[in-house]
Amino acid sequence: MSCLPQESDVVEYLKSLFLFEGVDDELLRQFAHRVIVRQYRKNTIIINQDDETDSIYFIYAGKVRVYRSDERGQEITLSLLSERQYFGEFALLSKAPRSAHVAVMEGTVAITATKKVFMKFFGNNAKVAWKVSEILTNKIRASTLNVSNLALLDVYNRVSKTLLEQASEVDGQLIVEGLTHQDIATMIGASREMVNRIMRDMCMGDYLKTEGRKIILLKDLSA
Repeated sequence: MSCLPQESDVVEYLKSLFLFEGVDDELLRQFAHRVIVRQYRKNTIIINQDDETDSIYFIYAGKVRVYRSDERGQEITLSLLSERQYFGEFALLSKAPRSAHVAVMEGTVAITATKKVFMKFFGNNAKVAWKVSEILTNKIRASTLNVSNLALLDVYNRVSKTLLEQASEVDGQLIVEGLTHQDIATMIGASREMVNRIMRDMCMGDYLKTEGRKIILLKDLSA
């Protein structure tokens, strides 16, 4: 993006988020005046695993990858987040270090608020506190299901499930954009070579086709 959103744009954006539904406009305006809006280039690391930071980030535009890595440099992708999603909210309730890296997949604009600023405006707001708890509970539940899937589903089914989760309907077609074979491999805990082979088999079976960086799903992969 060539320019950053103005304060009025930030207020309208915040009003569109589930987290701030029903919050007074004036309170959101005061909060928007204290946040930081930044633009990040592709491949920038916004958060490092084990960082001692406490900010929450709202994605105004763009896409990021949340992942963990071990001492050998092996990575597993936990989630891909885009516009109107947020990350770093665990820091609002915990003083623990960051549990994952967050890297920019495409040019991204993020709205950042420190824990101190967030709590100043919403620390006593029961609606927001309840929604933060609900969001964190849903993320923990999703992580638990993902671990279960890694243990119980074979690689073919994990690839299918990931493609379906990441697909968006465009002109009547299910399309996955900007997801490489390596991205899929790190998301499901498999090798890129295995994913390459499965994707090739899916193409040969007319389950999907690729056009540049697009993956177009042609048949029901859930069957």
